[in-house]
Amino acid sequence: GKVVVSPHMCHNLLAGAALAVACLLMAGSALANTVTVTTLADPHEDGKTSLREAIPATGINGTINFLAGLTGTIILNGNELEIGRSLTITGPGATSLTISGNGKSRVFNILSNTPALTVTVSGLSIQSGTVTGTNGIAGGHVFNIPAQGGGILNSGTLRLSDCTVAGNQAFGAEDLPPQDGDVNGGAGLGGGIFSSGNLTLVNCSIQSNEAEGGVAYFGNLGGAGLGGGVYSEGTLAATNCTFSGNSATGGLGEETALTGQAGGGGIYLSGAGGSFANCTIDGNSVTGGNRNGSQAGNGSGGGMFIGYNFANNPVMIVNCTISFNICAGADSASAVNSPGSGIGGGICLFDINVGTPVTLISCTISRNTCSGGTSTVGGSGGNGYGGGIYAFQANTTLENTIVSGNNAAAGTGSPPGSGTGFDVAGSTTSGGFNLIGRTDSS
Repeated sequence: GKVVVSPHMCHNLLAGAALAVACLLMAGSALANTVTVTTLADPHEDGKTSLREAIPATGINGTINFLAGLTGTIILNGNELEIGRSLTITGPGATSLTISGNGKSRVFNILSNTPALTVTVSGLSIQSGTVTGTNGIAGGHVFNIPAQGGGILNSGTLRLSDCTVAGNQAFGAEDLPPQDGDVNGGAGLGGGIFSSGNLTLVNCSIQSNEAEGGVAYFGNLGGAGLGGGVYSEGTLAATNCTFSGNSATGGLGEETALTGQAGGGGIYLSGAGGSFANCTIDGNSVTGGNRNGSQAGNGSGGGMFIGYNFANNPVMIVNCTISFNICAGADSASAVNSPGSGIGGGICLFDINVGTPVTLISCTISRNTCSGGTSTVGGSGGNGYGGGIYAFQANTTLENTIVSGNNAAAGTGSPPGSGTGFDVAGSTTSGGFNLIGRTDSS
C-alpha cells in the first residue's frame, strides 16, 4: 500500500540538506495536497510543522497555509527556502507574518524545472534577505559571480499578491586586492527580487531594498548596481503596486579602476516586455560608483530603467505615478577622475528595438531629478539628461500623460556640466492630450 511520509518523519530520518533532497524525491502520491505550518521556528520544532518542512512535504500544485492565529516572524536559520515544484503559499497577511533572512541568506529561491514550475505566494512580508556575490579567480579570467535577488531569486513563473518585499540587499563581490587586472567588481542585481523567468506582482509593496556593485582595484571595473527593487530579465507584470525607497549604487573604484554604473532604483527591466498598471514608483534612487577611479559611474533611471529590448516585447505603462525619484552621476574624487552623468530621473529608456513600442498612457511623471556629478578637483562638472524621461533609441509614445516639474541639474565644476531636458530628453511621440514641460529643445 501507499506509504505516507509526514514532515515529522522526514525530520527524524534526515537533517539539513539531506532532508530537502529526500523529501523532494518522494513519489507524488506520498505528498500532501495541503500542509499547514504550525510554528514560527526554523528549521524545526518538535511536534509541529515549520515552513521549511512544509515545502518539500507538499505535492505538485498543492497548498501551504498557516495555522489560524500564527503571526510574527519566521527567522530563517541562515539558509534560503528553495522551492522546486509548483505550489501555492497562502499567508495570513503581510502585516501579520514575516519571513526574514535575518541578513544572513536570501529568503526564497524559485527554481527552474522542466516542465516549468509555477509558484504563487500571497499574504506574506519577505524581509531582510541578503545575498553576496562570489569572488572570481585572479589570473584565471574568471569574473565575479553576480549577487542576484536579496529577497527572492525567481527562475520559474512566480506570482506575488498582497505581499511586502522590504529591506533586502544584493551586494556584488569585491575585486579583492591584489588582483592582476582581469577580475572586476561583481554586480549586485535585484535587491528585492531578481527574475529571469516570468514575474507577476499584484497589490504588492516593494520598498527599501538595495542593490550595490562590488569595489574594484588596480585598473578593473567596479561592479554595477542594478534594480534596487526589482531586476527582471523575463516578462514583468505589475498591477496596483508601490515601488518606493529602493536604491541602486555602482561599485566604488580604487587606484586606476573604473567605477561602477547604477540603474533602475525601483525597477530594472532588461531585454523583456512588461506591463505596469495603477502603480506608484516614488522615492527611489540610483547613484554611480565613486572614489578614486578614473571615471565616476553614471546613474540611470531613478525610478525605472527599461532597455536592451531587441525583440518585439512591448512595454505598457498605464495610470502610473512616477515621482520624487533621483538619479545621480558620481562626483569626481581625483585629478584624473571625471564626474558621472545622471540620466533619466523618472524613467530611462535606452537602446530598445525600433519596432518595439513603449507606451505611457494616463501617467504622471513629476518632481524627479537627474544630476551630474560634481568635480571636486576643479575639472568639468557632470551632466544631467532628462529629469522626467530620457529616451534614447526607444520607440516611445505618450498619451494623456503629464511630464512636468522635473529637474535636470548640471554638476558643479570648472566649467560646470549641463542640464538637458528638464522634463524630457530624447525623442518621444505624442498620442495626444499630453502636458509636457521643458524638453531638450526648449
